[in-house]
Amino acid sequence: MSSSLRLAVDDYERMIANGAFVGLERRLEFIHGEIREMNPAGPYYFDYIEFLTYWSHSSVSRDEARIQIQSAILLGDSLPEPDVMWLRAKRYGGQRPRGSDAHLIIEVADTSLRYDLGEKAMLYAQAGITDYWVVGIESQVVHQHRNPTTDGYQEVQVFQRNETLSPLFKPSISLPLDKLFSEE
Repeated sequence: MSSSLRLAVDDYERMIANGAFVGLERRLEFIHGEIREMNPAGPYYFDYIEFLTYWSHSSVSRDEARIQIQSAILLGDSLPEPDVMWLRAKRYGGQRPRGSDAHLIIEVADTSLRYDLGEKAMLYAQAGITDYWVVGIESQVVHQHRNPTTDGYQEVQVFQRNETLSPLFKPSISLPLDKLFSEE
């Protein structure tokens, strides 16, 4: 009989520090003590992340928020790597940002939509992430999650291609979804 090896965050961090994943051409995340392999990303995925990166940096100054792209955030026994994070404006140096540092988390979902709307949404809600967006590549909609509780998000809205949405952290700015989903 075989069983899974459960790791602590410190174990995973030591593996990273010791180069355990150097040369491994796989996308990994550490969720609930497990190393998870993510599907390879397609061209739309990277295009949307590039668009959201530019939009994020042009929407807030470094004095307002730090923008991190595909970096880990420490949430209990997990180190998910959201595609885009707006964090409290400070330097993180040798420490990982925590849930209380996050103003906005965005995941871009190509093949991971069920995971991002299910297990990941619950993880982020339980960590108290107040504003969580999932960009659906195939459906060309954004699922906006707010009002986190230990049972999940109490408010979920779906925004269509012809709409705009604004982050809680800075409601004076907006993301025009027609531009995000445009191929030009």
